[in-house]
Amino acid sequence: MSTHIHSEEPQKSPFQKEELLTRCGNKMELVKKLVSIVVEDIPRQIEKLDLAQKEGNTEELFKVAHKIKGTSLNMGFPHLKEIAEKLEKTGRASQILTPEMQEMVLEVKKEWNLVQPMLTTL
Repeated sequence: MSTHIHSEEPQKSPFQKEELLTRCGNKMELVKKLVSIVVEDIPRQIEKLDLAQKEGNTEELFKVAHKIKGTSLNMGFPHLKEIAEKLEKTGRASQILTPEMQEMVLEVKKEWNLVQPMLTTL
């Protein structure tokens, strides 16, 4: 069962650069600084997701998903935000790791692999 998450709105780019630039007051140096932080942080968060998944720790899974969701929302990663949000909700509601949650962890990784190269072009 695939849990690929996308809303009914028109297809958006995995990285909404113009939204982030606007949020940063059109200050490209600030955008670059934030991006440099995120390209180090998200992979660490994904490692934590992997560990939580291996340990069957749904509480840690939803906490890490919550962090990824917040970062994605602020940075303009709409699809990553949607996937992390669904993983957060599912992890919060479940005491056991489900196949659906495992699939969502994979989706987070796939989406990050789409976003990350877009950030290196800034």
